[in-house]
Amino acid sequence: MSSNTSARIRQLQEELNFPSAAKLRSALAKEGIHAREKDIREQLTSAQGNRQVLQPPPKYEGNVTSQRMDQRWAADVISFVSDPAKDGTKTYKYVLLAQDIFSRKLWAEAMTELQETTSAFASILRRSSPRKPGQLNTDKDSSFMSREFQAMLEERGIEHRTKEGANDIATIDAAIREVRQVLGRRTLREGAGNWFQELEAAISGFNRTDHGALKQQGGDGGKAPGEVADDVHLRFQLRRDNAEEAMENADLINKRADRLREAGGFRTLLQPMSFRRRAGRPNWSEKIHTVREVVGGKVIDTDGKEHQTKLVLPVKTDSVSASFAQVREGSAQIDNQRRAAMLNFVAKLKTELGKPASKKLPTTTASRIMNDDANFRRKLREQRMTFLQFVKLFPRDFLIRRRTDNKTVIALADADRNLQRLRRLPGTTDPPSGEFIRLRRASS
Repeated sequence: MSSNTSARIRQLQEELNFPSAAKLRSALAKEGIHAREKDIREQLTSAQGNRQVLQPPPKYEGNVTSQRMDQRWAADVISFVSDPAKDGTKTYKYVLLAQDIFSRKLWAEAMTELQETTSAFASILRRSSPRKPGQLNTDKDSSFMSREFQAMLEERGIEHRTKEGANDIATIDAAIREVRQVLGRRTLREGAGNWFQELEAAISGFNRTDHGALKQQGGDGGKAPGEVADDVHLRFQLRRDNAEEAMENADLINKRADRLREAGGFRTLLQPMSFRRRAGRPNWSEKIHTVREVVGGKVIDTDGKEHQTKLVLPVKTDSVSASFAQVREGSAQIDNQRRAAMLNFVAKLKTELGKPASKKLPTTTASRIMNDDANFRRKLREQRMTFLQFVKLFPRDFLIRRRTDNKTVIALADADRNLQRLRRLPGTTDPPSGEFIRLRRASS
């Protein structure tokens, strides 16, 4: 490609608002300039930093697999704080749900408080015996990351894997939606009990109902999760299907690794995969990380930091940098609007942080407490915010402390009292000057 053609490509791409390579090739042809789409794309890859950061987030293309029964379980907590159920002297507000990914079978245990998560899972293991998972997949909520829960898993020889991608525990997320719907239908019947009184029947019905993931080839219907253990032919078919899906996952990992090695650099995702994105706002980082090595599904940059290959955007290291200056300039007004909309919820979080039992309140725990309020969840959705962005909107009220285990703790911004409080937290160290963060204004 001649230097004149390259110069015209750069000029025309700006004139046409940074179009795709195909559209740019068409525009060049109208001027009598003929260039291969491949050559144009290669030039754009390194030249259009602003187009790179606006690219959509990655689509989930993999499969949630398990090679045999009880190889992998998933677990999560359903919150009923806004709809507690009384039974005798107890008031239940949560349900711990566990699922064998291979068979989709569910177990459930109601809880009055999140602190019962360890004993609730131990109860599930007693009822499922002799079945137990080789690996348990959960999110990073403090209920699952506590020393008590970790010790219980270690004692039983269960490996713990935490959620990183948006669909890592997709099967349990789907099961939670189904259980909620079932409980809703059951409690609306005439003479029905509350959700706690209907929970056992709801889980039993789920395990006895045909599941879409358990269809047999050549058959009209499927199988229920509770039937998998006694069906040798179905288990053989499921192992074969899961093996094929695992090979597809491995192929995707290899292709992502090849693209990263070829590009030599990558941008990182700015927001969680579940976050609803605003059109025209960057999805990918300004900074371009340089690839040091790719190992399996992880890419390690030259700073030694690991990233999931499925959550990065491969780019050439000589790509033109993208500036978020205009985005930042426009964010002040959005922040003010968000601050006004969320102001009423500040007092609730301050109250929670002021409780003696909340001296160490991890971000995930604080988020779960606040999201138990339906109005708070609705406002977050309306403002297109995450919980952490809400906290960052009020730096005069809240501080965030990063512990030595890389987890964060939220505290009140009463510096003298809270600094003394946080110095006593296990696993924390005194921050260097400026690190006891008065967080920067939330990014939109």
